[in-house]
Amino acid sequence: MKVPDIYFEEYWGMLNAANDGGTYHSYLYEDENGRILHRFIKRPTNILPDTYDILSPTGFSGPVILDCSEKGKAALVRNFDRNFQKYCEENSIAAEYIRFSPWIGNHEDFRDVYELKHHGYTTGIDLTTDFFHTEFSKERRRRINRAEESGVRVQFDFEGDTLDEFYRLYNLMYDKNDTEDPEHKSMLSRRYMSDAFRMCKGHIFIASAAVGMTAVSSTVYIHSDRFLHSYLTGNDPAFYQFNANSVVILKACEWGRDNGKIALHQGGARNEGIFSFKKQFARNGVYDFHVGHKIRLNELYDRLIALKGKANDRYFPAYRE
Repeated sequence: MKVPDIYFEEYWGMLNAANDGGTYHSYLYEDENGRILHRFIKRPTNILPDTYDILSPTGFSGPVILDCSEKGKAALVRNFDRNFQKYCEENSIAAEYIRFSPWIGNHEDFRDVYELKHHGYTTGIDLTTDFFHTEFSKERRRRINRAEESGVRVQFDFEGDTLDEFYRLYNLMYDKNDTEDPEHKSMLSRRYMSDAFRMCKGHIFIASAAVGMTAVSSTVYIHSDRFLHSYLTGNDPAFYQFNANSVVILKACEWGRDNGKIALHQGGARNEGIFSFKKQFARNGVYDFHVGHKIRLNELYDRLIALKGKANDRYFPAYRE
């Protein structure tokens, strides 16, 4: 089954199910109007036995229309919602939390199904253009040229042989930033990364930059037929002045262009400094990121909140923290 991006692939959901706190499931709805695919993680609420909620797998996905005539889209989405509601009732699924794809824009098709919330921005580099001149800032181009002149070189690893170097650099950066991010800690377990190279084989690689014989920057990339994604990055703070990460981004863009990708998605950022850095490579590529909420079983949802003792108004579902 052809899907629009790696985040919709079955192997991606299976890889991330444990980290996302549940089990992977796939739901395909079909009628005379077309097909909708919904792949998700079903998580136990841990409040009442055999009760659950739904989360889209790590990344950006959500329900997606695989094929449909424009004329039949509204009916297809409406029928999908009605049938998936029955699925939720049969499986005691109280609620859904969906992270839609910013570059595919599938949230637009499901505005009448989910309560949408603008959740920030992500950045992407258009690889169909002369990106070095049209997307990269003048200052970033200057720094890349200087870095390459100083001997910064990039190598690609498609088998995961340089994972140890990636771990070292990621942990250096993690400790430097004093970041407490449980999601990224779980992502970085050796078992998870080894499983990623096994399960996503042919759709994952590491690009690493070295100064002399020392690896100073390393990024894990994942990709589908059309899109390349920066997934996890590690840098040695002692070598920031070499701008090695910028060279990694350039070489990844060149690899993407040469392998038929139309964009490199760099993701968002938790602070303005990192986001400003990413925008220096994507002057024309800032995407709106939307999440979707839906309470599927109102009585069960309210009961879970009551048993929890109070509602977390800053989170969804409100019985979670």
